Amino acid sequence: MLRPGQTTAPDRPPIRPVDPAAVESTLPYLLPPLRAVVQLFRLTGARPSEILNVRPHDIERANDVWILRQPKHKTAWKIGRARVVYLGPDAQRILTPWLEGVELDSFVFSPVRAVEEQHRSRSAKRTTPRYPSHMRRNTTKRKAAKQRQPGKCYTGHALTVAVRRACDRAFPPPEELAKRPDETNRQWKARLSADQQMKLNRWQQAHRWTPYQLRHLRAVELRVRYGLEHVRAVLGHTALAMSQHYSEEADRALATKAARELG
Repeated sequence: MLRPGQTTAPDRPPIRPVDPAAVESTLPYLLPPLRAVVQLFRLTGARPSEILNVRPHDIERANDVWILRQPKHKTAWKIGRARVVYLGPDAQRILTPWLEGVELDSFVFSPVRAVEEQHRSRSAKRTTPRYPSHMRRNTTKRKAAKQRQPGKCYTGHALTVAVRRACDRAFPPPEELAKRPDETNRQWKARLSADQQMKLNRWQQAHRWTPYQLRHLRAVELRVRYGLEHVRAVLGHTALAMSQHYSEEADRALATKAARELG
């Protein structure tokens, strides 16, 4: 394994756990299915693909703790067994509404169903009558637009983009750096000076987080409360060496707690 500084390739900073308060502030700006996905990441420490690709037939619901099994996963070639994610009461409460009416082999979190629900919600809130001329015009516009059709399930990239946009809405930059209502993205970036653009980039880096940081957050919480064996078991590591990656943040949390309580 190549260590930092041994090659000319740039050394990227390690992934840090996200601040739980930042996650809570971002959730209201996500679509309901993606909000549920993020909450499940937060509770289970699963990888994005392990939740995004879940189907009802993947979940065993016979006992008080549900079991999510996925034969195809990141390290299936390495360990030769299915990845198991354990779903406790809170995770079950979040997941249950999304299982209703979904066929056993269909994706639980589906962009197609999310778009359909959006259309139903807008129709229910409509106050003006639907005149026949309007309906004909809408049909023509839909055919002419040829919009990209939503996929059967969300991708990791789509989730990352959605979280990034939600962060930007939850934590808007200072007024002089923010996009104005009458501006396009191109006009906005052209208005900012090089110094302002740098400040905006720093602001966004400080106030954005990624879905994978939720896995790191859960690992640190498990490490502090239960120890490395629980980290290994919950996150699906084959060896404790993998779980050791999360020890630095956990040790910092434990040392901080000790200093706070002992003075």
